[in-house]
Amino acid sequence: MDLTDDVGMENQGVVMLALQKKDYVALLVGVVIFLLCSVMIFMQVPLKNAFCDIDSSAYLHSASLLYKYGTFSPAVDLQAMPLYALGYSFFIAVVYWLFGQSMYTIIGTQIALALCIGVILFCTTRMLFGNVVARIAFLLFSCNLGFLVYAQCILSELLLIFLLLLFVNNSIHFLLEKKNRYLVGAGFFLALSTLVKLVALYFIVVMLVGVALFCWINRMSTIKALLSFALPVSLIFIGFSYHNYLVFGQFRYSYNDNYNLYVVFHAQVLSLRDGGTRENQMRELTKTLHDPSSASYAELRRSFWSLWAGEYGLFFKAWLINVSKIFLGLFTTQLKTLVNEDLRGGEVSFFKHTGSWFDRVDGYIRQGACAFWVVVVAWYEIIYSLLRYLFFLVGMIALLKERRWFIVSFLGLYISYFSCAIAFDGTARYRFFFEFVLLMLAAYGAYIFFIGRRGKKVIKKEKGLVV
Repeated sequence: MDLTDDVGMENQGVVMLALQKKDYVALLVGVVIFLLCSVMIFMQVPLKNAFCDIDSSAYLHSASLLYKYGTFSPAVDLQAMPLYALGYSFFIAVVYWLFGQSMYTIIGTQIALALCIGVILFCTTRMLFGNVVARIAFLLFSCNLGFLVYAQCILSELLLIFLLLLFVNNSIHFLLEKKNRYLVGAGFFLALSTLVKLVALYFIVVMLVGVALFCWINRMSTIKALLSFALPVSLIFIGFSYHNYLVFGQFRYSYNDNYNLYVVFHAQVLSLRDGGTRENQMRELTKTLHDPSSASYAELRRSFWSLWAGEYGLFFKAWLINVSKIFLGLFTTQLKTLVNEDLRGGEVSFFKHTGSWFDRVDGYIRQGACAFWVVVVAWYEIIYSLLRYLFFLVGMIALLKERRWFIVSFLGLYISYFSCAIAFDGTARYRFFFEFVLLMLAAYGAYIFFIGRRGKKVIKKEKGLVV
């Protein structure tokens, strides 16, 4: 592999590399691999509760209401504001309107959406590291179990990743070109992602601080940059809150932030203190909830902070366990839920097994595996993950040596936020929020690892950027 045969072209201040025949071949090969793997997984999905997990029924119910009645709340008994964000249900309803009300139209659309994610990943990586690294990133994407599995689950993760990747793409454009229009796009897609899932809500604050520091040239430039980012965020927040006021009678964005902290994380800490499972603790905690309003959470809120005051060590332990699950958990766990009709989400966990470290890993891999091929896939994912982390570290070290401080800071903050700041629950599903960043940097690390210093010099020369 060599970058010296790439043709450079100037595009709005950023040196881009013209697409070559090799790029189209890599894209075609990646698409074929992804589709073949998708077909093989699709053929293993049972008819009972096909493509569904715990959250799926809520999404499908809201989508059916919107599809049939044109509103999320057509009856009196449905006036309570739902716990889940409504963006994914809206997406499903649009699919129904376009292609008909069927599970298969949703899955087909999501597979197409996953391929769009792969192409955007290719373009984003190409913008940072050049064509060859972009090819590697796309091929890594095509055989990544997370994208293959979540494309066939009635869950909001894939749509969320699509929006978050567009946010990252616009943010990197801004870091490279210093043009505020990319901040408008970044703010729009980041805010839009919170309509699908609230996980990125507090990253908006991180971005506002980051934009202010990055644009600290003079007061006027800082104000313009902040307004460029904040305006689309504010419009989406106000607009959706007003929608909830009209439909549900409550000018509020969502209630899910209460549930995640005061029920999910609270239950995990209690299970560490008292024993038993988190699921049983959650059932006990939710008995006090009459509706998702803030007033209903008052008792849980007092209990949570009282527990924190006396058991903050357990909170830290629970947080560490969740972070380790995020980084080390397998997407194979979601695959098991997809192909095993008797398995529910959350039942498979490394921490439920005892014995030596190897015994626990083996138990984690075999638990819920309905066929030997699932075990083989799990071992494949372990090897894939280890290599990805190795090359990710090589890529990060290379960026640090090149002193591309703003890129390192942005990507590092993004990974840290989605792995640590929101670790109220621990699952590989949360790693999926930054999996594409790992792939970008792993692709760069793999290129550096196999090509060495010569490849790094070629990239630096042709990109002509130190950011």
